[in-house]
Amino acid sequence: MNDDAKYPKGVEVIGSTYILNDKNQILMTRHYRWEGIWLITGGHVEPGESIEQAVIREAKEELNLDVEVLSFIGVGEFLLSRLCLRGRLILFF
Repeated sequence: MNDDAKYPKGVEVIGSTYILNDKNQILMTRHYRWEGIWLITGGHVEPGESIEQAVIREAKEELNLDVEVLSFIGVGEFLLSRLCLRGRLILFF
C-alpha cells in the first residue's frame, strides 16, 4: 500500500531522528525515492504508536540500528514542498 492510500487525509505525523557518532557527525541516508537527496532517518507514526516508539522503530527498519531517544529537538512543517505533495508535520528527536 502506498502512502497516499495509507494516509489519505489530514496531517501526517512523521518522527525523525538525528543519529550522532562520537564525533558529533549526523548520520544521513540517501532516499530511495528521490535521487540525490540526503535525509535523516524517520517515518510515519503508526496508529497507537508514540512518536518516540516510531523513531526507534524507523531506525531499526531503515538502518538496522538500535537507538535511544535522548531529547526532543523541535517541530518542522513541510507544506507542499517539492519533496512532499501533502502537508506533513515532522517532529525531530
